[in-house]
Amino acid sequence: MRLPLYMTLIKPSYMELSPNSDFKSSTLSGVFDHLLKGKQGVAIINSEKRIVQSNDLFEEIFGEVGCLDEILNYPGQIDQEEEVYSFLNSCEHNRSHSFNIFTKSEYVNLSLRCFRNEGIKYFIAKVDQVSENHPISSLVKESLAFSKLIASSTFELIFRCTEDGKLIYFNRLFAKTLDYPSLLAARKKGINEILSGDFHRIKEELNSSETNMITEQVWLRKNNGGLIRGLANISVHRNRNAEYIYNWVVLDLTQYTEYEKYLKTTNTQLKRVSFQLEQFLYSTSHDLRSPLTSIMGLVNLIKGEVQNDTVEKYVNLIEQTAFGLDTVIKNIAYLTRINYYESNYERIDMQRLIWNIISEYTRDPESKSIQWKVDVDESFYFYSDEEKIEIILDQLIKNAIAFRDPAKAQSTVEVTVMEQNDNVVITVFDNGVGIEDKHINQVCNLFYKASSLSAGSGLGLFIVKEALDNLDGKLNIGSQVEVGSWITMEIPNQKRKYLVSESRKSNNKVR
Repeated sequence: MRLPLYMTLIKPSYMELSPNSDFKSSTLSGVFDHLLKGKQGVAIINSEKRIVQSNDLFEEIFGEVGCLDEILNYPGQIDQEEEVYSFLNSCEHNRSHSFNIFTKSEYVNLSLRCFRNEGIKYFIAKVDQVSENHPISSLVKESLAFSKLIASSTFELIFRCTEDGKLIYFNRLFAKTLDYPSLLAARKKGINEILSGDFHRIKEELNSSETNMITEQVWLRKNNGGLIRGLANISVHRNRNAEYIYNWVVLDLTQYTEYEKYLKTTNTQLKRVSFQLEQFLYSTSHDLRSPLTSIMGLVNLIKGEVQNDTVEKYVNLIEQTAFGLDTVIKNIAYLTRINYYESNYERIDMQRLIWNIISEYTRDPESKSIQWKVDVDESFYFYSDEEKIEIILDQLIKNAIAFRDPAKAQSTVEVTVMEQNDNVVITVFDNGVGIEDKHINQVCNLFYKASSLSAGSGLGLFIVKEALDNLDGKLNIGSQVEVGSWITMEIPNQKRKYLVSESRKSNNKVR
């Protein structure tokens, strides 16, 4: 049981007090000593609504609270709270009133009686548990208990205010987040001050809302002047006195804002590093190809001038290695072009493009035995990035040559192009060795090789997938061992983007 220091300085008086006693001549200690003998929770409250003394039973019912605000600050009893404060502000000496209030998941009867001591107004608070036969239903009690549980355990700031901006309820997280030392200190702040004058605008938006509810970002001013960004759900209703009550549920976004800043900074750094890396790879691939081209030129000179079987054997090995390295460098250049350069949409002559790629490989003796079939539907125009389409077809045709079946008398590679809705469907079929089912879902992975026959780096289909993703295309791979493989691609026909691009070019020329 608490006894403030100044209470010990008041001379006790042990008067026998009846309910109608005049407390004018009584000291606080005398009044409290008399009431303490009863079997009720008892407290003395000063005019500032602070609890200056209470007995053990009162503390057992309400907990260790310092002011009346903490007792009344529960969801579900907003209107009752207003009645209590109205009585406290207007009552005179010896007047009393009883209220049923909710606390610790049960209703209790709080009786307040006003008295004056040396001209200062005080209140005697008595608490009784409400009878089980009280008309308040158990459903209401459970509902209020649940409301209290939600308000105290949620990660959101919950508060209510009147139309003039007076705070009438808030949860503890509200006071804690806004750095108020106590609930009483928070209550002294109006919502207009907390919202930096934004409340008027929000009321207008709510009035124009058909659902009486809006969601928007708000800035809450802390007790120390700092600001908190929050996402607020705000609703309005009328209480039994026909007064507008505004309900707020605010998610504190401060931590998310810090994460957002961190992610933006990190993302910017990653983009810069990625850009530098792609520039380096692209530049390096070009720098490496120059000496490699010289090596292959020297190999051809040696082949033409030196007639020696041993030398020719080693020169052929050098040539194979140089070709392999050249393929890797080309693939690196392809990847950087796919990811580094913005797509340039133009009308593509697919017939010409496909035969140009095929002609590059027909010079190779190994591909001379292949029968080539190209079927392009020329009833429509195809608009896309020609360089990326060329990279895709080059990789697929090269794979078809590499995995032809030497056991078959005739190797065949077919390329078909047709329109389907707003997409262009390109299919590349070969009657080569095929791919086992267990490898189908992995062949597009970086450096993955599905066959021991593969002499490449495992980049081919990975490059195809990257290029298609860049063009918003889709890839489907089918295969059967000893029958062959068919790869189907759906690529959006970007006529609209082409027209926009051409329009921008025209505008730039005019300027």
